[in-house]
Amino acid sequence: MYKKSILLILAIILLAGAKAATTTIVQYNTTKLGASISNTTDLYAYEINFNYDNTIGAIQQYYFLGSANATYGYNTKNGILSIYGSRLNPNRVGVNSSGMLFNVSYSGSLALRYTLEIYGNGTEIYTYYNNSGGGDEEDDGGGGGGSGGGGGGVRQKQLEIVPDPLKITLIHGRTTREIIKLRNLQNNQVQIQEVDSGDLKQFIAAFVPDVPFYIPNSGTTDLTVDFFAPREIPADVYTGKITFKSPTFEESLNTIIEVKEEEPLFDLIVTPEKLDYYPGEVVMATMELQNYGNLQNIDVLMYYAIKDFDGNILVSQEGSYAIQNYKLQLVGKLKIPNDAPVGQYLFYARATYPQKDISATGSAAFNVIQPYFSADIFGGANLFLIILLPIAVLAIIIVTIIIIVNVTKERPSAPSLHPTQSPQTDQ
Repeated sequence: MYKKSILLILAIILLAGAKAATTTIVQYNTTKLGASISNTTDLYAYEINFNYDNTIGAIQQYYFLGSANATYGYNTKNGILSIYGSRLNPNRVGVNSSGMLFNVSYSGSLALRYTLEIYGNGTEIYTYYNNSGGGDEEDDGGGGGGSGGGGGGVRQKQLEIVPDPLKITLIHGRTTREIIKLRNLQNNQVQIQEVDSGDLKQFIAAFVPDVPFYIPNSGTTDLTVDFFAPREIPADVYTGKITFKSPTFEESLNTIIEVKEEEPLFDLIVTPEKLDYYPGEVVMATMELQNYGNLQNIDVLMYYAIKDFDGNILVSQEGSYAIQNYKLQLVGKLKIPNDAPVGQYLFYARATYPQKDISATGSAAFNVIQPYFSADIFGGANLFLIILLPIAVLAIIIVTIIIIVNVTKERPSAPSLHPTQSPQTDQ
């Protein structure tokens, strides 16, 4: 009987580890591929990550999670393409279906890195693949094709950039000079042939040395940058990246530029509770609004959001608050999406007094870090490993108890003495 009990418990363990969905990559040709998913049950969000080495072209979403009540997007950073979709259902209800997720056009090579599925009950399933940089040994578990690599294939940095991120405050019509230190982490001389500042170019008046310039073997070069805020640019917080390009690699510096009026009536200071958060955590930040004018007992509209350095808004909130005695202090709370990639983010805030068309902005950077119990920490394993471990331990305990009970029942009892007999004793 106890053998049947053991088999039943093992069957329960195997069923608990069964994966609910299958992601398939469809290679149309050398410059285009697509991704489909099948057998989904209550799928709430997904993220598909690729390694790429050239350029990413058009991305076509098929709105698998719905066209009206979902959000879709992608980002490219450090040679990694992330394509994602997420439901916006307040009751956190996913979808049950099969179909195409997206198509992507590219040049060069595009290799699957890992997939992430998030379900309505909060379960997150990572599946890592051999090209994720963690080794070539395959693991039969976790949805097929998983690799046993620890660290999830983090790319080795070629340059150390200080400060990181770069945050500066510019006053309308004035110039501010900043020094960016570039430390060569390679064993050979590096040539920087281009410095690309994207949309932040409007704030850069000059930098020294001019390109191309060289960073010696294991050495450091100081890049002096003069930032300028034209008066016609609205006072606000501007974010972007300054990218240093060599013939063999690129490294980017996340940059925050706060443009302020010469004589502002308000000043807004943002201070996060801490610097490191996990996906799904709530970011708490103190927002302190100082009133330098003669306005008092007024209401202001406060808007705050979590943004990435590509300008995407992950989550936001807005409300009306009263200023008394020239000061307002409140704590903003915003939840980081569960599918937010690891990296640097911005807590952005803007206070507006509509009657006078007066506003003030502030910001602070923070990090989203890899959860301690994650697929990266456990190498090629996914979150099912964390779920299965307690189940396996419990199953072993139950099996042990069953064996002990059955062995005890089958053990022969000691012979008893006949009532007329009495034990003999030595004389």
